[in-house]
Amino acid sequence: MNNKQLEGHDRLSRLRDYSTVNPEDFPVNSRRHQLLTIAVTALEEVDIQAAAQAVGLSTARESTINKKAARAALRKSMEAISRAARTIDIESSGIAEQFRLPHGDGDQVLLNVARAFATNATLLETQFVNSDLNADFLTKLGTNIARLQQMISAKHQHTETHVTATAAIDAALERGLKALRQLDLIMRNLFQDNEVKLKAWRSASRAERHARKDVPEPPPPTQSAP
Repeated sequence: MNNKQLEGHDRLSRLRDYSTVNPEDFPVNSRRHQLLTIAVTALEEVDIQAAAQAVGLSTARESTINKKAARAALRKSMEAISRAARTIDIESSGIAEQFRLPHGDGDQVLLNVARAFATNATLLETQFVNSDLNADFLTKLGTNIARLQQMISAKHQHTETHVTATAAIDAALERGLKALRQLDLIMRNLFQDNEVKLKAWRSASRAERHARKDVPEPPPPTQSAP
């Protein structure tokens, strides 16, 4: 969770703790109890979604690493085929043009070219094997294509899990904090003549500030010598 989400979570957690110690302040069937229930339910939803958010983020990062490895493996297979094609091209002109490696780092472009390699190489399998490519080079190419596609899909899914959980956290916090704001007004009126209870409530309804990284100030501009 980001700092804003953590501060909202902290406020709702303090409210829940206060209500546990002071249940008499929230009598059943009262408006205070209704608002407390909304806030605590929202907090429980935040905790559930925060776990999903953390899992989505960690697995998305892991998928990025796995995708990079799958991409490297696929490109390595394609490079071997491209070199063999240039060998064949010496005797059968035009073969090398069918197996040119793509430029750039686009995953989909690499997949598209790899699939074209597989189609074209199927017709020339014997010549590639005679050029000392392993007999299973097409199987290996197909495996690497499928692996990269799988890693791309996995990364998209895990990223979506993280994004969806983040949105759910924001929605739950909005509900919970809205209830807390309403409850705060009621409690301040309730305890207006009880300084001890009012002080305790104010402490419970505040949020701790979560430290943010300081951004260094830019150096002063240098002045040219006269």
